[in-house]
Amino acid sequence: MISKIIFSLSTLSGVGLFLMLTQTSPNKVGPLGILILFMMVYLVFLGVISFFLYGSYRVFSIAVVYFRKGQPVVQKEVKTPGFFLKYSAALAFAPISLIAKQSTGGVGIFEILLLTIIEIIAIIYISKR
Repeated sequence: MISKIIFSLSTLSGVGLFLMLTQTSPNKVGPLGILILFMMVYLVFLGVISFFLYGSYRVFSIAVVYFRKGQPVVQKEVKTPGFFLKYSAALAFAPISLIAKQSTGGVGIFEILLLTIIEIIAIIYISKR
């Protein structure tokens, strides 16, 4: 169920983002419109990253089953799309923060390194919970 909600929100945000970027300008929409733009970008990245994480998990799971045909099966915990939603929520923050930093100044190697460290800390925090 959560995967359908993520897919629907991501698709609707992608359509809204396309319409907003082609039909309006920042002067017309104002600050609230720019906030909505950032929210839609976040939701699109959330859906794309979540789809990529869950899809790669499924591909590797099928590959392990395929290549270990004659060996005993080790039962492991099945991961749901909700599990990957936690990680994708943290990872989807990176493009938004890069766009925000680009609008206030410039993005250099220091900013990218700092954002990478923040993302690593977020992933470690999520994995420990």
